Amino acid sequence: MRHVLAMVVIFSGRVCTLAGDRPVTVIVDFDSAHPVAVTRAMQQETSRLLAALGYSPDWRPRASITESESFDRVAMVHFHGTCSSLEIAGSRVPARMPVGSTAVQNGDVLPFAEIDCSTIGAYISREIVRRDPATRQQIYGRALGRVVAHELEHILSNTKVHESAGIFRESFSASDLAGAATFESVR
Repeated sequence: MRHVLAMVVIFSGRVCTLAGDRPVTVIVDFDSAHPVAVTRAMQQETSRLLAALGYSPDWRPRASITESESFDRVAMVHFHGTCSSLEIAGSRVPARMPVGSTAVQNGDVLPFAEIDCSTIGAYISREIVRRDPATRQQIYGRALGRVVAHELEHILSNTKVHESAGIFRESFSASDLAGAATFESVR
């Protein structure tokens, strides 16, 4: 009976972790205006990918944070450039241009990520340029979400190492970011 009870407790703990019971506050800050539809799609995709790791993001705009607040697990994501799919000009990006980064100091991963919206937009422009505006925003937000999830995984796992597959691999094609196929976290 004790063994069965111990197995239920262990199994229950694993189920809770997989369900996303570890909250993480994600503070977001944008350089420029950003459409609600893009932001919503980004948050949905990031949340889906982080849930597989047991995390449940609580999205907070930087401007809403007060001095008296404290957080157990927090990450700040700063979005640079134009974060609107409606302003994508169809330009190409040189190969291996970074679309996101995570701060590292003295070998330690810090809870700060930078996302380059303009580079992501240029990178996926051929994938979405002929789509209607609403679909473009959805796809663009999903691409942003995949990059954000990748950078948050660095922060939450406290590692600079990449995997060979899934959202935590080192690089992505435009169709990886904009495609309808779903990524999974492999950790």
